[in-house]
This record gives sequence, C-alpha cells and structure tokens, in this order.
Amino acid sequence: MIIEAPYTYPKRYIEELVAKYGMKYEKKWSGTQLSLLANLGTGQSLIFLYNDFCFYRTKWAFHQKTLFQSTEKVGENNLVDFRIDSNRQIFSSYAISKSLYEWETTNEDSFHLLVPSSFIEVDSTILAQKIDKYYLDPRITSLLEEIFNIPLDSQEVMLLEPKLMEFVYYLIKFINDNNLSELLSGLNNYEVSQLKQAKEILDADFTTPPTIEKLSKMIGLNTSKLKSGFRSLHKITIRQYIIKKRMTKAKELITTTNHPITYICELVGYTNRGHFASLYKKFFGNLPLEDRSNNPEVS
Repeated sequence: MIIEAPYTYPKRYIEELVAKYGMKYEKKWSGTQLSLLANLGTGQSLIFLYNDFCFYRTKWAFHQKTLFQSTEKVGENNLVDFRIDSNRQIFSSYAISKSLYEWETTNEDSFHLLVPSSFIEVDSTILAQKIDKYYLDPRITSLLEEIFNIPLDSQEVMLLEPKLMEFVYYLIKFINDNNLSELLSGLNNYEVSQLKQAKEILDADFTTPPTIEKLSKMIGLNTSKLKSGFRSLHKITIRQYIIKKRMTKAKELITTTNHPITYICELVGYTNRGHFASLYKKFFGNLPLEDRSNNPEVS
C-alpha cells in the first residue's frame, strides 16, 4: 500500500489523508489528530501547526506493508524537514539532498518537524553534520525519551506540545550557533561569560591554580555558582579539569623530552611523586616510567 499526501502542506496533508484514506479527523488540545480506521490498522498521528512551523507525532501500525510518498519535492514550500524515528535518530531529506520525501510507515513511531528555511543559517552539508551531533547529546537523548514516552491516547498528550517546541528550539540554536552546552546549562549570558573566563584562568596557570575562593572573586561569581556552573557548562568539575590539564602536559613532557620524571612531576604542580604516578596511571592506564620506556628516543 502507498500513502500519498503533500507532506509540507499540513492543511492539505490532513485533508487528503481524510478524503483518500478514510482517516478519522478530530481536534485534540491545540492540535489535530488523525486516527486509522480498523480496516487500515491502529494508532494515530497528532499534528500541531504554528504559522510556518509544523510538528507531526505519529504512532500507528497498518495491517499491510505501507510506504509514504510525498506529492511534492524536498524543499518545496521553503520548509526544512527533520524526522526522528523510534531509534532516536534524526533524518533530514533536505540535508542529504533527496528529491522526494519517502519512507516506510507500516509500523511508525516517530515525530516530524517542518522548519522554515529562513530559520536555518547553514547549508545542507553542514546541516547533516550538525544533526548527527545534536541527537547524541545526553540531555537531548533524555528529552527525546520524554517525547516518545508521552501516550497519544491520554490526557498526558497535552505535555507533548511544549516538549516538541523545546526540542526544535534547541535544534535550531545548535544548528546555527553550536552552543548546546550553554543553552542547556541553565546559566544566563553573564554567568556563561564569567565561567569561560574561569576556564581561561585555569588554562593559563593550571600548575599553581588559584583557590576556589580566589577564582570566585576573580570572576565575580560566588563559590557555589562557580563550582556548579563550571560543571554544568564544561561537563567537568574544576578539580578534574586541573588534573586533566596537568596529566596531559605531563604525558607530553614524558614522551617528547628527556626531563627526569621527578622534574616533570614538580613542573606540572605535584610535590609527591608517588601521588603523581598514581594519578597518571588512573588517567592513562600506564605509569610515567612505562610511557617513558615505550619511547626509547627520549629515554
């Protein structure tokens, strides 16, 4: 069976699915719900339309193998498509330069976003790279789980609309700005700026870094906001970040210079060689001497 409808013209899409395939039509909260009749299968599709934006949330099963085909070309109506399937992966016919919208819809558990092309500031090649990275972020994965776990046949469906809006907001911002960590950190612009400054201060002097209290005063944030904000924005605690910088520098010196291990230990900010060696092994899986012996040119 083949379902044909104008995918990027939502009002006509609804009308044709009702007229040509006998789907049941009804208003549901602020959206429109299309339900399969018993002779076709089970399930429904909920459609939200906001001026130029459109979201489809579909969960249905046809009795026979069914293919969806659009009646218009990809990119028509100046809309960029995004389809998220039950495996939580994002596809875009526009991004991969397909000519027509087409996919199997026999057993579909997905949601679709149609976004005006004026909101997308990158070309299709960059868009494809961006969406591959976007859905791998654990916070976006969590948001996807929330969306997919909202049942379409209950009052909980009223939660779907704001979740979809949240998803598309972050998607557009990430595509255009690549600042997903900042967007999802819960920090205002000033706090983000000051926490970036904190990271720059640590980068410049990770061997003898300022205390939390001193760093807090240097950037103008209290110690609680500094610690929680740094972890939220940079995905690592301040202490872990300092250790990472020290270990990375130590490995570089061990594998590229003839400096004694004790000297390198002190150079990156440690006075206890045993403690340094223990941290180094936890970080890289080898002791400093093992990495040195693996590089005979600098032994």
